[in-house]
Amino acid sequence: MPRRATALAALCLAACDADPPAPSLDATVDRSVVDVAADVTLEDRVRDVAADACACPHGRACVEGACDPAWLPLASQGAPSHRAEHVMLWTGREVFVWGGVDGATPRGDGARYDPAADRWAPVSAVGAPAARSGAVAAWTGRVAVVWGGRDAVGARGDGARYDPASDRWSAVSAAGAPSPRAYAVGAWTGTELVVWGGLGEDGSRGDGAAYDPEADRWRPLPGAGAPVRRANAVGVWTGAEVVVFGGFGDDGFRGDGARFDPAAGRWRALPGVGAPSPRARAVGVWTGREVFVWGGFDDLGVLPTDGARYDPAGDRWRPVDRAGAPTPRSDAAGVWTGAEVLFWGGAGVDQPGPFPTPVPAMGGGRYRPDVDRWAPLDDLGAPSPRFDHGAVWTGDELVVWGGVGALGALVSGARYAPGR
Repeated sequence: MPRRATALAALCLAACDADPPAPSLDATVDRSVVDVAADVTLEDRVRDVAADACACPHGRACVEGACDPAWLPLASQGAPSHRAEHVMLWTGREVFVWGGVDGATPRGDGARYDPAADRWAPVSAVGAPAARSGAVAAWTGRVAVVWGGRDAVGARGDGARYDPASDRWSAVSAAGAPSPRAYAVGAWTGTELVVWGGLGEDGSRGDGAAYDPEADRWRPLPGAGAPVRRANAVGVWTGAEVVVFGGFGDDGFRGDGARFDPAAGRWRALPGVGAPSPRARAVGVWTGREVFVWGGFDDLGVLPTDGARYDPAGDRWRPVDRAGAPTPRSDAAGVWTGAEVLFWGGAGVDQPGPFPTPVPAMGGGRYRPDVDRWAPLDDLGAPSPRFDHGAVWTGDELVVWGGVGALGALVSGARYAPGR
């Protein structure tokens, strides 16, 4: 046991072994009542001493002089094979993992993870889409929709819907679907999956369509006012509009964007004042009031150290405080908990340049937009560093699985509870 943990354990054990002071009892007092009160007092005192000795953050328990880990590993039995750039969705009960790539080998299988039971269950392969990575996906409340991506040959223009209740796939209509593409924006509006942009066979795309899974029908998105073509952009649903920002296209990296209103069928440009610098593969999260954009990389292979928040109601950008932010990175995962953005993993670079080599980044951060403040993400028990991983918020935990580590695609994951 490390020296610090040994010392803390000694403090806790000393408190447990200490004799309580003998109570001064009046002859008329019921001794059994006093004994119970003394026991409760001792337990409270031991708990206080242990908590003080451990100084556990975020209310985590102190057990035998050591803090309970903030992260818990996911079960390995029944988990999908090694992969990155996979689909990962929260269904309200399970984490749905499908597709991805291991090196140059695309995956066409998946599994479902139940956090309550810490157990994996297989996903049927009958009727599943062909193997792919970089697809768009959405949970509709009843089915998971998977579309697009790329296989070992090129971009895909097909997809399927998966019903976990029946463990059954059904094809997505090809009529009116966008052209084949990967790394597109995919945003679920509550009734449609909006697909826009991406990387096709002839370069980046500047068009898209919206898919209604109940009717199994596509409708084209208008071209007027849409952003110029790009892939690997931020795409976020605000409750009323899809906000698209950044990415890279045939003419370079982008520092602009637009917002699409599905009800009105209209695009409007985002303001340029205060917007983040041009970048791709940044984290984009809707906080209930603003679109949070942070990280990514630019055309020189440099990792931006800043970020910004876009307020659709005021149509303006505000900077994100840099103090306490994680080290610069791209290809990270971020989720909104209802109170803060949890941000973990990602890729640093070995050295800046047009074609940098990504290096798995350590740790992450917690960002509170109401006070514009960062705090470190607890790393006790955290999974190994990785990028291109999947992450979902279950309502009380951040679940991370897969990705690329120092030696290639990973087959591990963990779950993090802010209050654990």
